[in-house]
Amino acid sequence: MPRAERRETIELDLSKRGIKKLPKKITRLTNLKILDLSYNELTEVPGEIAQLKNLRILDLSYNKLTQVPREIARLRNLTQISLSNNKLKALPEEFAQLGNLTFLNLSFNQLAKVPKEITQLKNLMQLDLKNNQLRELPLEISELKKLIQLDLKNNKLMELPVKIAELKNLRQLNLNCNQLSRLPGNIAQLRNLTQLYLMKNRLTELPEEIAHLTNLQQLDLKNNLLIKLPRRISELKNLTFLNLSYNQLVEFPKQIFELKSLIYLYIGFNQLIELPGQIIHLKNLFYLDISFNLLTELPREIAELEKLKRLEVDDNPLTLPPVEIASQGLPAIVDYFKKMSKGGQTLYEGKLLILGQGGVGKTCLMRRLTMDKYSEGQITTEGIDIHPWEISAPDDFETQMILNVWDFGGQEIYHATHQFFLTQRSLYILVWDARQEEEYGRIDYWLKTIETFAEESPILLVMNKSDERIKHLNFNDLKQRCPQLVVSGRVSAKTGAGMVPLKNFIRKQAWKLPLMGTFWPPSWVSVRRTLETDTRYQMPYQEYLDRCTQYDIEENEARSLSHYLHDLGIILHFQDDDLLKKTIILKPEWGTDAVYKVLDSRVVQARNGILYNKDLPNIWKDPELYPRKKYATILRLMAKFELAFPIDRGDGHVVAELLPSREAEYDWHPPRDFLQFEYHYEFLPAGLITRLIVRMHDFLIQREGKHLCWREGAYFKYRGSQAMVRINPYDKIALIQIYGANKQELLMLIRSHFAALHKTIKKIRFKEKIPCICSPGCRYRFDYNFLLKCEEKGKMTQTCQISVEEVQVEQLLDNIEKSELRQKRLEEKMEDQYPSGAKPTNRILPPKVKKWYLRKLW
Repeated sequence: MPRAERRETIELDLSKRGIKKLPKKITRLTNLKILDLSYNELTEVPGEIAQLKNLRILDLSYNKLTQVPREIARLRNLTQISLSNNKLKALPEEFAQLGNLTFLNLSFNQLAKVPKEITQLKNLMQLDLKNNQLRELPLEISELKKLIQLDLKNNKLMELPVKIAELKNLRQLNLNCNQLSRLPGNIAQLRNLTQLYLMKNRLTELPEEIAHLTNLQQLDLKNNLLIKLPRRISELKNLTFLNLSYNQLVEFPKQIFELKSLIYLYIGFNQLIELPGQIIHLKNLFYLDISFNLLTELPREIAELEKLKRLEVDDNPLTLPPVEIASQGLPAIVDYFKKMSKGGQTLYEGKLLILGQGGVGKTCLMRRLTMDKYSEGQITTEGIDIHPWEISAPDDFETQMILNVWDFGGQEIYHATHQFFLTQRSLYILVWDARQEEEYGRIDYWLKTIETFAEESPILLVMNKSDERIKHLNFNDLKQRCPQLVVSGRVSAKTGAGMVPLKNFIRKQAWKLPLMGTFWPPSWVSVRRTLETDTRYQMPYQEYLDRCTQYDIEENEARSLSHYLHDLGIILHFQDDDLLKKTIILKPEWGTDAVYKVLDSRVVQARNGILYNKDLPNIWKDPELYPRKKYATILRLMAKFELAFPIDRGDGHVVAELLPSREAEYDWHPPRDFLQFEYHYEFLPAGLITRLIVRMHDFLIQREGKHLCWREGAYFKYRGSQAMVRINPYDKIALIQIYGANKQELLMLIRSHFAALHKTIKKIRFKEKIPCICSPGCRYRFDYNFLLKCEEKGKMTQTCQISVEEVQVEQLLDNIEKSELRQKRLEEKMEDQYPSGAKPTNRILPPKVKKWYLRKLW
C-alpha cells in the first residue's frame, strides 16, 4: 500500500478486506488519526498498534477478538473506539488509562459484568453495552459524570442501582429488552433525560416520580405488563413519542390527552374497548397506532386531527367506520365521517357462502332456503352462483337483512380458485352428504380451508339428504379442532325437513356478523343503486368516476367505495392491477363464470392446460356477454387469480390447474453440494404450487418448446443455477433442491415468492426446515428459524436427533444464506426505530449514516 505508507496519512479504511493478521507496515503511519479495521477476521491485535500515538478513532468491530492488548493503553489520544461484535469477556486493567475516551462501543460481546476499567473513564460521553450478558450494574457506574448516552439494551438486568440517579448529564437511557420489574423512584433525578427506552421488560407499574422528567421527549414502554399509567404522567409536557403497545391496558389512559406535544402515539396490541373523543386534544398528533385492540367504533373527532397523517387500525372489530373503510387508511376514514354528517342509512347486509364437495346438494339447499323450492334434476354448479336473500332479523321481523348467498361448485378443479372469494366476516354453511362414505373424510379438509382463508368466520355444518340416510358425527371433536364451528344439523332440501330451525339459526348468526348494521352515507347509497340497476356486465372505470362526481364523490373517495363494494362481493374491481383497474365488473358472476368456463373446457383439459387465443370464442360463446374486446380483461383476471401465464408471445396461456399430474421428464441429478430447503405445512391449501408456477413462469426451464412443470412441481433456472420444487400433498411438504454457482440467490428468489403466497393466506401454518449435515443423507431436519435464534443467542451447536452428533449452527445456516446477509438482517431487527427529531415525517426511521464515527456526538 504505497500511498498508505506515506507518513502524512491521516485516515485509513481497511474494512471488509478479509484481514486475518494486522500488517506491520501500519505501525509506520505515525500520523494516523482514524483507522477502520471493521468487518475482518482478526483474532488478535498486536501490541505494536501502540506505536500509532496520534490515533483518535479506532474501529475494530465485527472481528473475532477474544481479548484486547494491554498496549492499547498507550494510545492516550484515543477518543473513540468500537469493539462491538467480537467475543470479548473482559478488558485489560490498562484500558482504564484511556482517559480521553469519549465514545466506547462494546455491544454484541460476551460480557457477564461491566468491566471496572470502564468506570474510570471519566470523560466518557457515550457508552454502548447492548447485547451482552450483564445481570447487574456496578455502583461505580455513577463515576461517569459526563455520560450523555448509555445503551444497555438486550441484557439480563433485573434492577437498576440507586446510584444511577447520579448520572445528571444523561440524556438517553436505553434499557430495552431486560428483565426489570420496577423502576427506582430516584430515576426522577435524571432531569436532563430526553429519551427513556424500557421496551420488553416486566414492568407492572411506573413510579409517580417519573413526572419530574420534564425534559423527556421519547418514552418507550412497549411490551410490558402495565394495566394503568401513573396519574402525574400528564406532566411530561415535552413528550413527543409514547409507545404503550403490547401491554394490558383495558381503558385508554385519560392522562395522555394532557400530552399536547405528542406526535407519535403507539397503543396497539392492548385490550382497549373505546377510543374517547378527547383524542381531539392531541392536535399535534402525526402518527397513531391503535391496531389489535377491541374497538368497535372510532370517534368522529378523529377526522378533525388535521396533522394526523398515519392511522393504524388493523385487527379491530370495527363497525363504524366499517373495516373495509378503515383498512384503506386515514383519508378514507375522514371521507366517511364527513359524509356521515350529511345523513345516510344503516344497511343490514352480509355474505353467506355455501361450500362442500360436488353432488352433496348445495344448490338444492340454497334454493330451498332462499325460494322454498326444490328441483329434482338440478344442474351441477359451474363455478359460483350468487343470489340475494332477504330474511328478517332474529328478534325484529320488521327489520330485513339481505344475505348475498354465494353457492360454490364443489368440483376439485375449482378449489384453488374458490379461495379468492372466501372472505372474512362472513357466514359459512358446509354441506355434506351421509350417503357418500368418502365425503365424511372431506369435512376436515373443508373446515381447514375455511379456517385458513376466512379466519374466525362462523361455520354451520349441515348434513343434507337426511331423508335418505343419517350418519352421526362427533361434533365436540370437530369443534375442538375448529373452534368457529357453531352448530351441526341435519336437513333434507328435498322434503324441507329441518329447514325452519336452520333458517332461524342463520338469522341469529347473520345478525352477529361485523358488517351487519353498517352506516352508509347517502351519496354511497346513490352510487351503489346506479351500479346495481345497470344491466351491463362491466363498466369503464372512468364512467364509474363520472357517476361518482355526480354525487359529489371525488376520486380518492370513489376508490374507497369501489374497494368496499368489491369486498362485499357486489362488484369486482382490482385496483392494484394496471389493466384490471380500468374496468368495474358490475356482475361478479360475469368474471368468475368466464374463468370457470376455461377450467371446464375439455379442449384445454385435453391439452394439459394449453389455452390458445383461437379457443376463446368457443369457450366464451355469447358475444354479447363476452365481446372480443374484453378477452384481455378476462385473461388478466385469470393471471390475477394466478391461474394462468402467457406463452407464444401472448397467443396462448398455460392454465396451471390443468397441468398434467405426471412429473415432467428431466434428468435431475444434482451434485453432492446441492442446497435443500423445505416447507412443512399443517394444512396444505389447494393450488399453492400451481400459483407458484404462475408467479415464477419466467424462470421455468423449457425443453423442446415445453415448460418443465406439472401440477405438483416445476424446474426453474436462474443465472446458471437450477432448482426443482416439488410438493407432496400427502406429507404436506414442499421440497426445494438447487445447485449451481448462484444457488443461494435462486433460493432467496423462490422463498420470496413462497412468502408472497403465504401472505395471501391468512392463517397458513408452516415451518421452514433444512437437512442435517452430520452425515450424507441424514434424514433429520432442523427448524430453520430456530437455528437463526440459536445464532442470535450465541449457541454454537445443535444436536442431530438421529445420530446424536453435534452440528455447527453457523455451518448449517451458511449452506442456506451468507452470514453477512444474516448479520445485516439481525442488525436491522435489533436497531431501535425511533424518530430522529420532533419534526414529523413519513419516514419514521432516522437516515442511516455510513460510519459510526461520523455521527455527531451529543
